[in-house]
Amino acid sequence: MQSIGPFLDCIGLTGPRRLVADFFGLRKVPPGETLSLRQHLERVANPAIIHLNVIRVGFHTLEPLERERAERELDLVVHRTRQIYDQIFTGVARVQHFEVAASQVGGFADIGSNGEADDLTDSFSVDNDGIDSFFVLTYAENRVGSARVSGCDKDGKDSGVVVEIGQGGDELTATAYAHELAHFLGVEDHSSDENNLMFSGQNGRKINSSQAAKIVTHCFTKECPDLSALL
Repeated sequence: MQSIGPFLDCIGLTGPRRLVADFFGLRKVPPGETLSLRQHLERVANPAIIHLNVIRVGFHTLEPLERERAERELDLVVHRTRQIYDQIFTGVARVQHFEVAASQVGGFADIGSNGEADDLTDSFSVDNDGIDSFFVLTYAENRVGSARVSGCDKDGKDSGVVVEIGQGGDELTATAYAHELAHFLGVEDHSSDENNLMFSGQNGRKINSSQAAKIVTHCFTKECPDLSALL
């Protein structure tokens, strides 16, 4: 196999690069899960890839053990989202991590309405080509998250996904995030199929062909050409 350098270059990772932290975008490997370098290289070489910015909001208020649990949950969210989108050959490639400064969080750690979620996505944005994904401590209105549908202009205005961390189980948070991510990538409608990712109960993980067609042609979906020849 060729060096992974071209794969790292294509997804915009420069400077010192660590395999798990930078290439996989994980703090630690989730318990009970395994990572495959070969599979991730194939993922980056997919005809469609997306990049994510994982943005923590209010995590500085958590006690050490709560913070550790939240960080483990984020690792599983990233890992499981990759697996869900693998089924439509859309690779979650570069994942980078950020945190809103304590002095700037204000009331955004606890989202009281969809309007507040919109204000959050209005107020903060990472200056790159990744999808801003905000993880907050609570989200009211009996919701687990929200997303702006088909947002293409990333100028800090209504661009991103907002999801509550710690929704009673790491797997639920992972599915909820993947669901809201699909909304962001152009899948507006919910599904009546309880096995589908867009079922309103957010228990399913399947993506059908019509949903996949919207995702792979979205303006935030990219491509790293000519990498398949290096596998």
